[in-house]
Amino acid sequence: LALMEWAAGITLLVFLTLIVNVFAPWGIATSLAPSAIAVGLLVYLGKVAALALVIGVIESMFAKLRLFRVPEMLGAAFILLLLCCFAIVAQRRLSACVDLFALQSAFLAATAALVAFLTGHKHIYFAAALTIVIKVIVLPRILRKVIERLNVSRELGMNINIPAGLLICGALVIIAFFITQPIIPLGYLLTRDSLAIALAIILLGFFTMIARQKAITQMVGFLVMETGVF
Repeated sequence: LALMEWAAGITLLVFLTLIVNVFAPWGIATSLAPSAIAVGLLVYLGKVAALALVIGVIESMFAKLRLFRVPEMLGAAFILLLLCCFAIVAQRRLSACVDLFALQSAFLAATAALVAFLTGHKHIYFAAALTIVIKVIVLPRILRKVIERLNVSRELGMNINIPAGLLICGALVIIAFFITQPIIPLGYLLTRDSLAIALAIILLGFFTMIARQKAITQMVGFLVMETGVF
């Protein structure tokens, strides 16, 4: 038990260190001089202590949310993730598809942070931070540069048109809920009710890969599938 608590403490310290150094990189030592290292260490300790204090205050203020508002908040987050899938299917502009994927990833990171807050598992905060860095910032930027280099803004040809695609997506969501209904009562985790949404997102991402002809939107569909797996 002591080793588990120690590991959890180390994980939280690593997460806090990443946050303060990435989003508040002030005071980092730029040389190996003892004075610079000492100042950098003091600034680092101050930033980590301040962030830990903020987290403690937030958890103390919103502790009641863990008991009374859990289903509503998680349900809203899962619905936003699913709506982003439908918006991607309804878009012809490649840049809009990438922007919607980034928005969906931001909702995913917020959902992960919410689950971490409600369950008390601090390591999920690290997953949320990685989601923001990789799927909200890095990957969309790369995809936008590819779109600019290819000089293609819209997807004119589709294997399945948008109205038919939206109807098929609605049917896939119904199938996902129908398949997962017997399984959901067997779970005991906080997120067991999200199984149907996760399967629906995977199916919609797979459908996006089939319905589109451009490699960019097919890549977006693959990334949407990964969102459902997450």
